Amino acid sequence: MSYEHDLKKYRNINYDTRQSCSVCGFKNTVPVLELPALPLTEVFINQPGIPSLGETDQSLHCCPKCGHAQLQNVLDQSLLYSSKTGYEFRSSQSYTGRKTAEFFKQFLTSLNFKEHYNCALEVGCNDAYLLKELKPIAKELIGIDPILKGHEADINDEQVTVYGEFFESCNVSQSPDLVICKDVIEHVTDPKALIQELVSVAKSNALFLIQVPIWDKLVENYNFDHVFHQHLNYFSLASFTTLLESLGCSLIDWTVNEQHWNSAIFAFTNQTTSTTGQVQTVDIESVSASIKVFQHQMQACELALETAARQFPVYGYGAALMLPVIKYHFPNQLSVISQIFDDNPNRNGQYYLNSTTPIVSTECAEGLHDAAVMLTAFSSRLNAKRMLARLSNEIQPKQIYYPFSLLSGTI
Repeated sequence: MSYEHDLKKYRNINYDTRQSCSVCGFKNTVPVLELPALPLTEVFINQPGIPSLGETDQSLHCCPKCGHAQLQNVLDQSLLYSSKTGYEFRSSQSYTGRKTAEFFKQFLTSLNFKEHYNCALEVGCNDAYLLKELKPIAKELIGIDPILKGHEADINDEQVTVYGEFFESCNVSQSPDLVICKDVIEHVTDPKALIQELVSVAKSNALFLIQVPIWDKLVENYNFDHVFHQHLNYFSLASFTTLLESLGCSLIDWTVNEQHWNSAIFAFTNQTTSTTGQVQTVDIESVSASIKVFQHQMQACELALETAARQFPVYGYGAALMLPVIKYHFPNQLSVISQIFDDNPNRNGQYYLNSTTPIVSTECAEGLHDAAVMLTAFSSRLNAKRMLARLSNEIQPKQIYYPFSLLSGTI
């Protein structure tokens, strides 16, 4: 597989700065985590990376009024999501993508809202894996995602139609009675406007299911490695219910998939039936305390790795899409790790934008039994469990490192 990139576009990346909360409009949001020179994720190149390439200042803010958290700086979206930038994630090719689609389907079924839908619309359908899984319950299925531009014919059939565009640029002729946004709303600058547009194109009393990483769980489980440029919004239960009520929508039910980024799935309808009532927000003091725990865990893990490096070679296992941000939070950015091993042979010989540490296929691995190995792919609990089991039972290095102390919350 070839990954050709114009590396110049990753220097001095353009961005806009948000001045108010994207849910309630409150202007005095509170900065809780400064992230200078935060690197881009999800991009691989075929040559050693260049220090500072793809790095842009970022800041995480919280809204004291509605409990929403959001990034202050919005990077050029065409750079992040164009099919030519190397944006990597594809649901059908990902173990976590397939498993989370299964969880999503089970929650949809449990709602018992309708047995069959005339038209299902998925905004941000990726490669349409979930959409195709819904064929038995929908007569017509429409998917929209800019990463599909030029590849629509590879997916379209008599039941499924996809558009390689942004939703705002796409004219949907049908009025759907089932609307899905899975792992989408956190990526958009104005989530309220997008949901309002979805509500306006849907039939009356349509069912909406929106999946987003939930801020409450991120703070509870110290998962600040989940904060990165592509995720602009971090909804709490309080902020999402605030958003729904402002649009005249009613929450039906919600659940959390703790195996996948602690993501919440909110099910609601575009009819006003009741109000949720006051929901407690995550207070700033709890956020600050959680950040301290996270930072101390990263520091302790790296100190242990540096001590191990006096006796053994130190490697990483898992060339995760999120690894540039994971490394960012370690004081010395895991400099003692000389190679990153990965089970995907297509990763062999690749690099991250800002790193000279090579990725090596585990098929080519030598000397792992005599090494200290850190799991470097742990943003998804599903992947982390599977990979830790392989490290322990098959690869069996001298030492295995995992940076988090809270096993039940992060793995």
